[in-house]
Amino acid sequence: MEIHPNWTKAGSGKLYLQLYAYFREEIQTRRILPGTRLPSVRSISRNLQLSKTTVETAYHQLLAEGYIESRERSGFYVVEWEEDEVAVPPGKHGGKAAANGAMNEIGNTAGHAAEAEPAGVGYRVGAEDTAGAGHTAGVGHTAGAKHAAAHTLPGTGTTPLPEKAIAKSDTAGPPAGKNPNILYDFHQARVDAEHFPYGLWRKYSNQCMRPENRNILNYGDRQGERALREEIARYLQRARGVACTPDQIVIGAGTQVLIQVLCFLLTLEERVVAMEEPGYDGVRTVFQHLGYKIAPIPLDEDGIDVEVLEASGAPLIYITPSHQEPTGAVMPYARRIRLLQWAARSGAYIIEDDYDGEFRYQTKPIPSLQGLDTHERVIYLGTFSKSLLPSIRMSYMVLPPALLQIYGSQLYEYDQTASRIHQETLALFMKSGEWERHIRKMRTLYSKKHEAMLKSLHTYFGERIHVTGQNAGLSVTVEAVSDLSAEELAQHALSVGIRVYPTTRKWLHQPKDSLPAFQFGFGGMSAEAIEQGICLLEEVWKPYLTSHERD
Repeated sequence: MEIHPNWTKAGSGKLYLQLYAYFREEIQTRRILPGTRLPSVRSISRNLQLSKTTVETAYHQLLAEGYIESRERSGFYVVEWEEDEVAVPPGKHGGKAAANGAMNEIGNTAGHAAEAEPAGVGYRVGAEDTAGAGHTAGVGHTAGAKHAAAHTLPGTGTTPLPEKAIAKSDTAGPPAGKNPNILYDFHQARVDAEHFPYGLWRKYSNQCMRPENRNILNYGDRQGERALREEIARYLQRARGVACTPDQIVIGAGTQVLIQVLCFLLTLEERVVAMEEPGYDGVRTVFQHLGYKIAPIPLDEDGIDVEVLEASGAPLIYITPSHQEPTGAVMPYARRIRLLQWAARSGAYIIEDDYDGEFRYQTKPIPSLQGLDTHERVIYLGTFSKSLLPSIRMSYMVLPPALLQIYGSQLYEYDQTASRIHQETLALFMKSGEWERHIRKMRTLYSKKHEAMLKSLHTYFGERIHVTGQNAGLSVTVEAVSDLSAEELAQHALSVGIRVYPTTRKWLHQPKDSLPAFQFGFGGMSAEAIEQGICLLEEVWKPYLTSHERD
């Protein structure tokens, strides 16, 4: 096989990315057919005068996204997939745009630093804006997830939830240090607070709060501040391969709030939503409270089972394809195409929750499912909770044109639930280029913590555990080979000051023979604390573990 990549100018894109983009387009357009054996690393390296590392990195990215598979002692082959009704149009997610860096690694593009002032507020920068003093954002019109809906979404926030429901372990739980009895807290959604850019955030918050910008104290755009939506649209196209305009973006105070908005937008004959089994219980609870029936769809190594999904008859599915919650599986290209084909045939909508797509440690971030969609059936969800900080309560969704029209005609009178001050601060933070620098820095930091977590688990536990979901996100999933339940093991851990988080609640119907499983977060811990905590945990769990699978 002869290959002829269209190399761009030197310095305009990494060679491995250009080679990866070339093969991706050739596969998507079927110029390279399924089942075809790709040239060896050595032959490409020799013929194109590239280093073997460059070729291997390109192949590893294609492997990670599911375009190719490795066969032992045989080489790399293009995976089988059905073209059917879904094709990838030029410029949507391949070809020249991709090769030239339409979807780049964060920080590889020059971006659009502050050449112009963002829309929304006429900001003026004074000496005090960089002094590091003054008020931080957090005043003005805002509503947290617990209070927002009382004024914005009918039927929510008016009936208090039971205390047990509010204090779920994946959203609440006292932070490490708050409870003196907790020495090590492996919460899966905690971020690194030590390296948050406090000074820069204070600078842009102060910039928003200058007296001449007093208009910011009033109600803002109900859909979300225009300046922020413009920045999000640019970022999503460049870093996540999402095809959208600022007008398609709706901002809200958290994913659960946006799911409620979606439920009002969707006019379904049957209130049924398919969800991954196991899957994110925080969203499942919202659907249940709004009267939706949950259709649990089992997973295999490639993600959700599309045949079971089709048999369910569900007109809607919520899915986490880039880092499945909680198993960590990445949905490959062939499965994504099958899922899109199902949606196109049935007229169903796909809610794609890309909650931590920025953080991958072996390959570059996986492109979004929305970027492959040609029938406008994907609703894309994103959040700043993992990439920036959870307390900002800032998420967003990208609506297909049909749902955007319904939103504009029926729900536009609903007030915005996210703080206008936080939105404007974040817009400045992104426009300055500091956002992408922060992501790049945190990816490096989390990669080291991720490595420390895997090393500690393998060193202290060895074959007595199974680790999945590695190489992405802020947590890994651990199955313990034990006859005890996950809750019993968690109690033993708590007795010595370690808090771990069972995945039991992620299941709607958990198999009785499943091993006890946990999500181990590393984002909010130092590498030293990770090793110390895992070492202590091994000591307390040691009597209850075995290196053999139970019957």
